[in-house]
Amino acid sequence: MKTIVARLIVPFIALTIPFSFADEGHCIWYGQCGPGAQGIVNCAYNGTAKLLREQPNGVEALAKLKDFCPNLYEGNDTRTCCDYNQVMALTTQMNVPEQFFSRCPSCWYNFRDVFCTSTCHPQQSLFMDVIKTDCSKKDEPACQVTHVDFRLDATYGNTVYNSCLYVQFPSGQERVLSTMCGSHTADTCTPQDFFSYLGTTNNGFAPFQIDFKIEKNQTLPTYTRRSYRCNETLNGTDCGFACACVDCPSACPPPQPIPASKPSFEIYHIDGILFIMACIYGSFVVIFFIGVVISCVVKRLNSRREDEEENYVSSSPYGAVSNPYAAPHEDVQRLLGSSGSSVNGDGDSSRRSLSPETEEEILNRAGCLVRIGLVLEEKLMLFFRWWGQLCCEHPFKVIFGSIVVIGALTCGVLRVQITTDPVELWSMPTSESRLQKDYFDEHFGPFYRTEQVIITAPNVSGSEYLVQTGTNVYKVYFGSALQKKVLDEVFDFQDHIMNIVGNYTTDNGTVIPVGLNDICFQPLAPDNDNCAITSVLNYFQNNRTIFNHVRGYHAAGIFIKIADYHDHLMYCTRDPTSVNSSYLHESCLGNFGGPVYPNVALGGYDDSGTVPDYVSAETLVLTFTVNNHLDKKRNAKAEAWEAAFLDYVQNYHSDLIHISYSAERSVEDEIDRESASDVLTIAISYLLMFIYVAFFLGHISSADRLLIDTKISLGLAGVIMVLAAVAASIGLFSYLSIPLTLIVVEVIPFLCLAVGVDNIFILVQALQRDVADPGETLEQQVGRILGRVAPSMLLTSISESLAFGLGALTPMPAVRNFSLYAAVAIFLDFLLQVTCFVALLFLDTKRQQKKRLDIACCVKIKSANDLQSHTKGIVYRLIKKYYAPFLMNGIVRVFVMVLFTGLFAASIVGMMHLHVGLDQKLSFPKDSYLQDYYSDMAKYLSTGPPLYFVVKGGIDYRKPEEQNKICGLPGCNNNSIVQQLTHYSEIKDYSTIALAPNSWLDDYLSWVSPQSQCCRVFKDSKDFCSTYNYPLNDPNCTKCLQPNDLLTCFSPHEDQFMHFLDLFLKDNPNVHCAKGGHAAYQSAVDLGPLPNKTANQAIEATYLMTYHTVLKDDTDYIQAMKRAREIAQNLTQSLNGSSSVFPYSVFYVFYEQYLSVAPSAAFNLGICAVAIFIVTFILLGCSVMSAFTVTLTVAMIVVDIMGMMWAWGISFNAISVVNLVMATGIAVEFCAHIVRAFALSRAKGAERRAQAALSEMGSSVLSGITLTKCLGIIVLAFSKSQLFEVFYFRMYLGIVVFGATHGLIFLPVLLTYIGPSAMPSPESVLKNLPVVERRQRSPYSPRSGTSPLIHSPTRVRSPPASSPPRIQPSETSALYPKLPQPAEIPRERSRRVQAGQ
Repeated sequence: MKTIVARLIVPFIALTIPFSFADEGHCIWYGQCGPGAQGIVNCAYNGTAKLLREQPNGVEALAKLKDFCPNLYEGNDTRTCCDYNQVMALTTQMNVPEQFFSRCPSCWYNFRDVFCTSTCHPQQSLFMDVIKTDCSKKDEPACQVTHVDFRLDATYGNTVYNSCLYVQFPSGQERVLSTMCGSHTADTCTPQDFFSYLGTTNNGFAPFQIDFKIEKNQTLPTYTRRSYRCNETLNGTDCGFACACVDCPSACPPPQPIPASKPSFEIYHIDGILFIMACIYGSFVVIFFIGVVISCVVKRLNSRREDEEENYVSSSPYGAVSNPYAAPHEDVQRLLGSSGSSVNGDGDSSRRSLSPETEEEILNRAGCLVRIGLVLEEKLMLFFRWWGQLCCEHPFKVIFGSIVVIGALTCGVLRVQITTDPVELWSMPTSESRLQKDYFDEHFGPFYRTEQVIITAPNVSGSEYLVQTGTNVYKVYFGSALQKKVLDEVFDFQDHIMNIVGNYTTDNGTVIPVGLNDICFQPLAPDNDNCAITSVLNYFQNNRTIFNHVRGYHAAGIFIKIADYHDHLMYCTRDPTSVNSSYLHESCLGNFGGPVYPNVALGGYDDSGTVPDYVSAETLVLTFTVNNHLDKKRNAKAEAWEAAFLDYVQNYHSDLIHISYSAERSVEDEIDRESASDVLTIAISYLLMFIYVAFFLGHISSADRLLIDTKISLGLAGVIMVLAAVAASIGLFSYLSIPLTLIVVEVIPFLCLAVGVDNIFILVQALQRDVADPGETLEQQVGRILGRVAPSMLLTSISESLAFGLGALTPMPAVRNFSLYAAVAIFLDFLLQVTCFVALLFLDTKRQQKKRLDIACCVKIKSANDLQSHTKGIVYRLIKKYYAPFLMNGIVRVFVMVLFTGLFAASIVGMMHLHVGLDQKLSFPKDSYLQDYYSDMAKYLSTGPPLYFVVKGGIDYRKPEEQNKICGLPGCNNNSIVQQLTHYSEIKDYSTIALAPNSWLDDYLSWVSPQSQCCRVFKDSKDFCSTYNYPLNDPNCTKCLQPNDLLTCFSPHEDQFMHFLDLFLKDNPNVHCAKGGHAAYQSAVDLGPLPNKTANQAIEATYLMTYHTVLKDDTDYIQAMKRAREIAQNLTQSLNGSSSVFPYSVFYVFYEQYLSVAPSAAFNLGICAVAIFIVTFILLGCSVMSAFTVTLTVAMIVVDIMGMMWAWGISFNAISVVNLVMATGIAVEFCAHIVRAFALSRAKGAERRAQAALSEMGSSVLSGITLTKCLGIIVLAFSKSQLFEVFYFRMYLGIVVFGATHGLIFLPVLLTYIGPSAMPSPESVLKNLPVVERRQRSPYSPRSGTSPLIHSPTRVRSPPASSPPRIQPSETSALYPKLPQPAEIPRERSRRVQAGQ
């Protein structure tokens, strides 16, 4: 643009400077005297002004003067110092400046006055002096002027300058003055700089030197006249409008105050959350200690009273028997130890501690809900006992049936659809950004594919370049990236890329070569087929000849340089839209016909001042723009070329430059490579877990049974079942066409292994610790064991499945799909465990009994000892004998409560300060080339992503009042969209908008204006006569509109608006008309789907484009999106309901999740908590406290994990949410089994019940889920993927550590304080029967020989498995304790008991 304006202006100056010989005001020139050194010059003339109308063609010249220079027009008596040729040259050459300055009427008026006065004023000699002339050309009628002084009044000159200072060049996103101030930009330019540049011959256009003098206190006369400030109206001229706000800040209404940033929440200068939690925690500790002290006092008083009562009972003839009606369950000895004397087996406890509550005592205080829960518990135990026995009686049928069902479901994987598109994964289909993206793609096409290279020259130093402007000489620093040898190297590099050919394979196998020109974006096609390449080399049209061009002249045999590539770069970085550089007389536009903006093509420059110093750049950025398509298949050619591009740059090496690079396909490629590279890591992780399960599931009873008692084959089967459940879940949803994601593949196997292995250990260890009753078959024993533990397994599985199932209500696709797959996988895993695994457990136990080797089951060792029952592992013994008693110590329990509640409070503080987002570099392997690319992008790049403000349909752009809501021209609303966006660009630190927007409407109205030469049609056919193809003086062309065709100063009639708009969007910008809209706006206006644009056709949608400021991390991206949405809301309000505006940038669809991830996570976790509470409430005897303690502990685990995330630098995003949802499921495994064991325990006192539950279930939890997962997690620490290391290793480790510590440390202690009351055994609900009869008919009644209260000379075998039998006594498990046997019971009372009295 700069060259356009300079080309127009400086020749006028050449025409305007005459001689001054006399003291009176008169002409100092008249007429033209042929070419000078750089253009047509004026002839010296020392005489009075002449009547213009009397000169040749004077009438036409007078008409032109009246229209263009009204201040000089005095009717037919008008005298001037210019002839027809000068007037016509003036008006013609001013056409291009008019395109830019006419936006601001006062600027355009003042600017014209300077050149009208200097060219034609009748008294030029009063303020102009000729310094030097050239009279050497004999063929000219007079001497030629070569050097002139022009004296301007300081006030006048400053007003002219200030009126034009802020005039915008919309399509170039620059101020016009930046192109007309030499080496200065609009921000650093002064009035003297401005006029000096216009007059210097160094600008490449002035035919001779013109020295403007605007200093104050000049002794000689100066030119002055009434000039107008930009906010002044021109006395009825120029439509009576002052300049628009966008071009004149003083014309703007008072700016809206910038909203103050939300202050941080503080109390007494302390973080508010920290202060509140500290107060709550402190209050809790005080109240807790007070409660502990009161409890100790009350217990001491109760202890004394119980001692007195015990002394009284001791004197009774019945001895220590507390209740002869209480059935002495034998299972209490499994819980308390074989001696029955103490919970920890030391045999030294007092008798008071050995007195569990009787069933009648527990039942008497049980409410209705508890009784309902007991009925459900009884039914479940009966069913699972029957089911287990059935599976053992038909093991091969069960196994075969399981294989058939799972195989049928797994076959669905043949139809699996894997989703790797980040948009489909993390963007909700109904989300705001997703809908806006779809709208943008539909109306304007998808955003382009980009291939980008960032180039630095680390071993090259910058240099200083001398620049001369008039008599001033100064140094300009050029950065290392703009050194000639670096640019020569980049030329070679870029040429290689432009010549890359990829191989595209068609569906029929044909290989087609694909070059860049086959896929690239060509903005001026078909007139120009060059690709849009954003590169500093495109300032030279990618042409080495232009780059090496040095402009100068020879004097005395010496070549004097005027300009080289340095000058051209300085010029083009300030005016990238220039079509004819004033230094090298070359265009700054790229060879594709569009501008190359320096903030996009350069990086690492000094931008600390008001204006960036682009030429100090240390980085070059090459961007190759490639067409994108909604149909993914149409992008196959582009992907083939991108593959060849990546292959070239990955193997490129240079000693001079360093490159980092990315292609559109790079992200998906590197994520796929990351997934493939971690296959081995994941496989090792699962292998270690399998080995642990296989070798530690068994219990070696003796050395000679080493190869018999191992359970490698059973462990392998258990792990295979887990994987089969996952595969079946994937197959099922594949049948339902629900896509699979990588998160499902990576996370769900881990989750199912955690749940499945835990249940496997519980089931196997329950059988190992059990003692078969006399005459009890193995089928019956396994069925009884399943009836005992399956309700607990059902509790955890249903809780987790329901929690995940409800979690699928979230709209986020990745989380929803994960929840669906997880819910089904866990439930299928449970079904396999209670069917196929039970059958395999039965077969494996038979193998052990027959002394057959594990794996090689055909081999039998006859000399081995028999299989021992009731075996306790070392973990069980350590927990029971040492750990459980230690944990139940009063001081330890207090310490645990204080420690864990403190951790919980601190985690809440950390949770509230979690960083929301995802560092995109974590998504790629540590050795990925994208690591360098994103690092360099954050370090060097100086502009952000493109930003579009989309105006939806509803506006009738043909009507001036509707145009005024959008445009930024004089007469437009002060709160128009362009005006507001320009204002926001001036407060970029708040708005994150870097530049004023490109306004297609402003450029179109200027383009179609009668004052412009852009819009022309052929006189005869009325077809478009483009200045790109036809010269300005083509006699066959005429302007599209005449002044009387306008409704307002700028708006054509409604029936003409749409017709000429279509021509505008097809017109290529050129030296005569830089505002052609083909390159800049061809996709910015959606004229609708009709192939033939009619005058009545409405515009369906448009956009205004700008850029975000530099965005370096996810916080910047999120903030930029929020700010853009706030601004769009303000823009929508300014349209008064006629339409709406929304912002769009390519990254919004990925980052919107972070605006809703917190509420989405709260919803998911809340749903999970509710599901866990409901299921545990139902399956734990309808006990509110049982459900509460489980839910509370699970919540504490999840909150503590979030606190760990804050401390360990793990950001909060969708991956975190998936892991937290998974954590709720795993946490249930750590808690529910122990709470159920506590509720069913018959030990006296909460401490001993907790100790018993921990001893019984803690060992299975520790040896099962905890140790298994620890082994698998450790391997993830060595993953090449940072994503795995951060979100899987760290979070999984946190899940296991916090789950284990809460389940095995905090929960048992918590139960001693607020645990549920003991739950009656299910048979107690049969209260309508007499006590003894109930025990005889109850499935829980003691077997033969176990109680003197019931005589049963022969053992009755269990009924066949075809119908659910009544549960036998031993299946009440170790959790139903057996009362100590009375030494003696009076015979009479025994008879009464047996008689049911």
